[in-house]
Amino acid sequence: MRKKSILVIAIEDKAEALRVANGLSILHEVKVVAVDGLDRNDLKVAEQLEAMEFAEIPLFVVHTEKEDYIKITGDFILESEEVFMI
Repeated sequence: MRKKSILVIAIEDKAEALRVANGLSILHEVKVVAVDGLDRNDLKVAEQLEAMEFAEIPLFVVHTEKEDYIKITGDFILESEEVFMI
């Protein structure tokens, strides 16, 4: 089976988005974009970040108040075969 290029955009439920990315990374190439950062003090987020680090899943943090937010996110979307917004 060919690996797909998948982008997970963490917007609302960041811990769930990271969990999904970890699961998808077993069979596919995954990148994660976290919109407006992550609460690393949240136990669920920290747990998923540790798993992502182990799986070497790229994590990019963008902030909506920065001008390049749309360009960065758009470029990742265009590079991906599937996009999940969670």
